[in-house]
Amino acid sequence: MWTPFPADGEWTRDPSWEELLCAAVNRSEAELGLDDLRRALPPARVQALEEPLHPLAWSYVFRASRYSLVELGTAVRRFSPSQIAQRLRDSTDFEGTAAELRVGLELQALGARLKHEPLGRGKAGPDWLATWEDRCHLLVEVKCPLCSHRSELIARAGGDLLLELMRELESVPHVRPDTGTWVEFRPSRQALMRITDGGRVNGLIASRLAAAIARQLAALVWPLPDGTYEVGDLGRVSLQRGAGAEAKFHFSGAFSDLDNDYEFKRLYDDLQGAARQLAEHPTYPGLIVIDAHRDRGVLNFVRAVTEVLAREGWARRLAGVLFLDRDFPMQVPDCRVRLAPGPRVDVLNEALKRGTLCAHGGWHVYNGVFPAPECPGWGHAGTPSFDSDEVLRMRELRE
Repeated sequence: MWTPFPADGEWTRDPSWEELLCAAVNRSEAELGLDDLRRALPPARVQALEEPLHPLAWSYVFRASRYSLVELGTAVRRFSPSQIAQRLRDSTDFEGTAAELRVGLELQALGARLKHEPLGRGKAGPDWLATWEDRCHLLVEVKCPLCSHRSELIARAGGDLLLELMRELESVPHVRPDTGTWVEFRPSRQALMRITDGGRVNGLIASRLAAAIARQLAALVWPLPDGTYEVGDLGRVSLQRGAGAEAKFHFSGAFSDLDNDYEFKRLYDDLQGAARQLAEHPTYPGLIVIDAHRDRGVLNFVRAVTEVLAREGWARRLAGVLFLDRDFPMQVPDCRVRLAPGPRVDVLNEALKRGTLCAHGGWHVYNGVFPAPECPGWGHAGTPSFDSDEVLRMRELRE
């Protein structure tokens, strides 16, 4: 069985960690956090991991995910959660546990004092009790939704199409930027349906469509001005300079779900379930946090969730729903926070004063493990661009 880990299982002793540790705000805390993770997932355990691959393997392989492991170790160090080794060793519980603990870091950055699992481990109820200096108390429930099979299929199709397009453009000598340039590709619904016809990703069709898109882009006069360019009925490509001084493209893709009603129903059910968990501790208002890193499609529904919170009876005690849009622009971790305000949004007054509004109106919360990056300015890879109504609402709430 293939494994990314060293033969001796010493996954935290890899020299490639050095660069990330040097980038940490508090190197000592980051190192101690990795040591805590090693105790939870020791070499012997790592060597014994079997198919399907434990999520730790994917986090270990990819550089961006290693930032998340350093953050996870820091959270384990700070919060000392109960039964952490058991929870992280369980492949079905690892991602949810990691999301729950990373949310603790974000809540700390928003000025909260925290109590983890206030009703006790193993009991129904919220993940966190957060308290602010203005004596505001909030119960917090964290959700980290999985992609549905349909969403996974679309993400794979869009990813294959994007990779093929990148290869095609590399072979066209005159399609070159004059500076660091963000390139966001949004394939059309029609293109994605053609690639996934038959319930699987057809790589041959993806290759053909990428070639057709590349031909349309090659027919334009380069370098192109910033803007959005339609490529027939296959989608559109957006360009924006500002991705550094080196003349290179930085590609990303935004892939829409084919069945938004189905996907929103899944999210709605998650929100109702979270509200029931919060109701187990009826003393304080509740806050639901959605970590979107496993299903970025939920970020398309911030406005729809705002409308639901305004009309549904089960949401009357909710301060809102926070969507964590975690990404790694310029190879540095960032967390843009998007808020769907609820009926009790007033209790978020102290928290809303924290974090940073970037020049583009986005609300970013940096957990202090790594320095804050510069916002790229137009939405992260695979996520919607900045919504003007949402930006205006956030400014009003912070005033």
